[in-house]
Amino acid sequence: MNKWRSIVVGAFGGAMLGGTLAILAAKYGDELLTPLLEAMPSLAVFNGLLAALMLVLAIVVHELGHVVGGMLQGFRFVLFIVGPFRIDRDPEIGTLRVGRNRSLEMAGGAAACMPVDEHDLVRRVKWLVAGGPLASALFTALGASLALVPEPHWWSGAALLFASICAALTLATTVPMQNGSFVTDGKRFLQLHRGGAEARRDAAQFLALVKDQQGVPVRELSAQLLRDQLIPADASMHEVLARAAAYAWLVAHGEVATARLHLARAAALADGLPFNLDAAMALEEAVAFAWYDRDAAQARERLRAHQKVWPLLPESDRLRFDASMAIAEERMHDALTLIERARVVIASRDDARSGSMQWMQDRFADMERAAIGSTPRLVVQD
Repeated sequence: MNKWRSIVVGAFGGAMLGGTLAILAAKYGDELLTPLLEAMPSLAVFNGLLAALMLVLAIVVHELGHVVGGMLQGFRFVLFIVGPFRIDRDPEIGTLRVGRNRSLEMAGGAAACMPVDEHDLVRRVKWLVAGGPLASALFTALGASLALVPEPHWWSGAALLFASICAALTLATTVPMQNGSFVTDGKRFLQLHRGGAEARRDAAQFLALVKDQQGVPVRELSAQLLRDQLIPADASMHEVLARAAAYAWLVAHGEVATARLHLARAAALADGLPFNLDAAMALEEAVAFAWYDRDAAQARERLRAHQKVWPLLPESDRLRFDASMAIAEERMHDALTLIERARVVIASRDDARSGSMQWMQDRFADMERAAIGSTPRLVVQD
């Protein structure tokens, strides 16, 4: 549902931009646009490709603005996506990798940076968020100044188109709005600036990331930090992440029944979200079905719709599912083999000492105890 809502809103925004440009063309065509168009090559294919390039370039500028804003605040680069191109940090070894974006929802551009300490997080996150619109506004002015040179060149029309797209992105991302699980940069900036529950939640989630990187075990996080993440319950991506965090914290404290209620809520809200969050929540539910209920059939069915993105999920998570399935199907020797393999994978990760990886190691230890307890032992008699 979120996917189609995003497509409708995007189409509406495109229609508004096209209508605005048409009005400007009708009013100022003779004075401004006609000389620029006359200076451009007459090849329609060339101009079409040039327009597509300007669109991609405008999105690159906006997302790089977020990256630069975050890095200026001392954050660590994690992800950059534009169209089919993807650059991210490998969670297993921490190196940057270039690949292909397989998510239609992310094709419009995405960027992410992660804090490495907890100092003054609300203020610093504000400028990470503001970096995108500020970059778009800056390049709007730059593109317009290049287009309005006294003597038009072949690239003057492209510069004006680039400036127009950057202006549209500035407007679309600055106006405080919410579309399903997503909020615009402008709304998020205002929430952080005004304070209140949304700002506390934003800061609490970043603080939880910092503590995770510092190696603080999940069970040692304060209950207040969890409560700050869970309010407000607004069906946003923030709530999905908060519910998943609550699930992990409650499992670590042995409160499995309550934990699974939070997991069910997160999975219900995750449909259509980027970063494969819907598949990640489905995998966690599938593990719960196999591990807690010993219901391999239901676990397998839960993941049926996510087979295409299965290879994109972290190997340690996939091994945890496989191990839980082996236990559910009473293949205990297979389970022990998978658990040992998972430990090797986790040890090779760049974040092997993080709180979340410790949590995962604890879950594998639970599985190992169950598998060993159910495995017949060979008794050697003298």
